[in-house]
Amino acid sequence: MPESEEPGSNGDRSIKPLLAVFWITVVIFIMLFSFIFTHHLIPNSNQIFVYVFFPGVILLTILGIVLIIMAVRAQIRKGLKYSFVLTGVSAVGMPVSAFLHNVVYALMIYFFGEDFWGGQDGGDEAVFFILALIVFPALLITSAISGAIILARSSPHIARRRTPSAG
Repeated sequence: MPESEEPGSNGDRSIKPLLAVFWITVVIFIMLFSFIFTHHLIPNSNQIFVYVFFPGVILLTILGIVLIIMAVRAQIRKGLKYSFVLTGVSAVGMPVSAFLHNVVYALMIYFFGEDFWGGQDGGDEAVFFILALIVFPALLITSAISGAIILARSSPHIARRRTPSAG
C-alpha cells in the first residue's frame, strides 16, 4: 500500500489540524510566559491580568487537552507523537499544579491549623508549586523544541508513521 494511502490517513491533511493546535499552544504559552515578566511595565496590568491572563491559561489548558487527544489518535512517528503529547501534558499540568498547590495548602491549614506551616511567615506547599512554575514550563519548552526539530528535519510524508508495504 502506498504511503499516502495509509489507513486513517488522508495525505497531509490528517496532520495539519494537529500541527495547528501544536503551534497555537506554543504561541499561547510564549505570550503568557512573556506577560508574566512584562506585566509590571503595562499601566493597569491588574485589569489585563484578570481579563487576558486567566482566559489565556484556560485556553492553554483546553488546547493541551485537545493536543493530547489528537496526538494519541494521529498516525505519526513515535518521536513526534511523544513530543506532542508531552507538550499537551505540560500545558495541562501547569494550571492543574497551581490549583493543587492552593488546595493542598488550604487543606493542610484546615486540618492541622495555621501554625502547621510555621505561622504567617512560615513555609508553603512546595511540590505542586515547583511543578507549576519550573518543571512543566521547562517540559513544555523542551518538548515544543524537540517537536519543532523533528518537524523541521522531516517532510510531512516522513512525519507519518510508516507501515510495511504489502509487496
